[in-house]
Amino acid sequence: MWKFTCNDLFVNTGNILLNCCIPLYVVILLNEH
Repeated sequence: MWKFTCNDLFVNTGNILLNCCIPLYVVILLNEH
């Protein structure tokens, strides 16, 4: 039986932030300077 835990959600969200949101944020900051 497959179980989705809070830890899995946290890890998946963290991967999305590291792989997408943070690089985009850095690019925006670099472009503004």
